Amino acid sequence: MLPGELLLLEDGGRSMGTEGELRLKAPGMAKQHCRIHFRDGQWRLFHYGFSFATFVNGSKRLEWVLAHNDVVEPELGPVFRFLMRPEGRSDPAVVAALAENPASNERLAVWADHLLERGSSLGERIQAALKGEQPSPEDSRRWLGPLARLEQQAKLDLKWRDGVLESAALRDIEPFGAEPLAMVQQLLQLEVASTLRSLWLECAGRRANATAFTEAIEHSGPLPALRQLSFGDCHVGDTWMGDAEATLWPRLKRVAPRLEKSPLFSTFRGARLKVLTPFPNSQYPPEITISDVTPTELLDIPAGPAELGGTNRSFNYWRFKREDGRGRYRLDPSRGAPTLVNDKPAAMAALRDGDLLQLGRGLFRFELVR
Repeated sequence: MLPGELLLLEDGGRSMGTEGELRLKAPGMAKQHCRIHFRDGQWRLFHYGFSFATFVNGSKRLEWVLAHNDVVEPELGPVFRFLMRPEGRSDPAVVAALAENPASNERLAVWADHLLERGSSLGERIQAALKGEQPSPEDSRRWLGPLARLEQQAKLDLKWRDGVLESAALRDIEPFGAEPLAMVQQLLQLEVASTLRSLWLECAGRRANATAFTEAIEHSGPLPALRQLSFGDCHVGDTWMGDAEATLWPRLKRVAPRLEKSPLFSTFRGARLKVLTPFPNSQYPPEITISDVTPTELLDIPAGPAELGGTNRSFNYWRFKREDGRGRYRLDPSRGAPTLVNDKPAAMAALRDGDLLQLGRGLFRFELVR
């Protein structure tokens, strides 16, 4: 199969697996992994229940009624978009007009009608947003294709306005090889990315990574709406940034002519945590400085009788550390410690300035010191 290839589903549907009607040779595929079939007037997905899961719009599903544009992803397998009717892309002239500042509700309404005429259900989403209806997070993930899982794992931050994508930040990726560059291209080639005004790509403090991401942006085609671009945060000791910006700016302006002249790298001297809701019975100050030399740990020790007749009590801890050679800080929770980064569960996370961290019973804001 090739990207963009269409597979027709007859009323009987198709099973997926290494021995299914649609044969998929992938590491996570069982012999009979899942099936898409038509029943009771609806298209349904059924997962056979083996060890590897099937995701719909980034969430594990055993059975699901499919809607137009749903993203179906067998774990460790290929990614599919379920289409109930032919799908057409927007006319570039319409997208360019929408990129004007400001993108008014009148322009958005015209674009929604244009999308519906071309068979895109994104038009329905925009119309609903203009009426004040709030989409669910799962509905937002329908438009992300292979990136839906990253959004759910707090590695892709998105902000929507009036039903269209306004800003995106891709974090905690290692820009080596083809996969991270493919992520950038997949993001920028989505139809919802045509209105993207702000883009943040974590380059992990390396000039070579910024150059590679610039090439990925160039290969993605014109970005008429893009106003702001950042290649992430870099420590003030990194002296290569100015030379890198002088090289990359002319290339970026050719792809995004409305890109505002601003530093491509955001420098910082250190980091801190602002305590919004403290742990019960904790003695932490309102602002906690994160050490750049040794890990900084936060402890949440629950009140209650000591276990096993001794002084030990169960507790959760979270470790903060600046990674050497990278312009980022990392959060590593202890095993099982309840952790939310910007309201998304995270086993670990590369942190961005302004991240909201729900750590057990405490609430904190991560801030870089400029």
